[in-house]
Formats: sequence, C-alpha cells, structure tokens
Amino acid sequence: MSTSLDISENSVDEVLVVSLTGTLDGHTYMELESFLSAKLESNIKRFVIVLKEVTYIASAGVGVLINYMKQCKGQEGALEVAEPSKSVSEVLQILGLDALMTLHTDTNNAVEAAKG
Repeated sequence: MSTSLDISENSVDEVLVVSLTGTLDGHTYMELESFLSAKLESNIKRFVIVLKEVTYIASAGVGVLINYMKQCKGQEGALEVAEPSKSVSEVLQILGLDALMTLHTDTNNAVEAAKG
C-alpha cells in the first residue's frame, strides 16, 4: 500500500477547509499534525477536514483528528469532518467516533457548523 498524503487548503469566510488526498496512517499523520499545529499557532482555529479522497485511515490519523478537535474547542474554535470516503466513514463508525464528531456529508454544512 502506497502511503502518501497531499494537503490542500481553501479559506471560506473564517474557516480553513483542508482537503486530504491519500492515506492518513502511521507514516503520514505527522504531516497533518504539523500542518494543523502551524495553523493554530497562526491563530486559525476553525477547520473543516475533507476526507473524501482519503483511501485509508489508521489509528494515528484518527488520533490527530481527535486531538485537534479538542485543541480547537479549547481555543473556542472548531474542527469538523466532511465527506469521509466510505472506508474512512466505516472506520470512524466502528470506533464509535460518529458519536463524538459529526460526519458531515456536505462540505458547506461542515463550514457552517465550524463557524459556530
């Protein structure tokens, strides 16, 4: 399995929409972690993470999402998950994370939720 992660960003109002492509696993999670850390340090605290092009997510990737969701909330921000691929959605549901986070089927709805 090829392990690579591409990160692209687009600002919508005060929300940073982050689109991921590839795998979010033990080899790539640090890329997302570094990206989000730098954005938080620059006072960006409202994110939508679009997962429709993520083919695989491992526990390390899930951990980054949970960690930064908590950090954003602690800074009166938000991290929302949008359009998870079928395989990612299944993993998140099996882990019970759909009870912890809303898995938005539409990026625009996720942006509205992130605005607060």
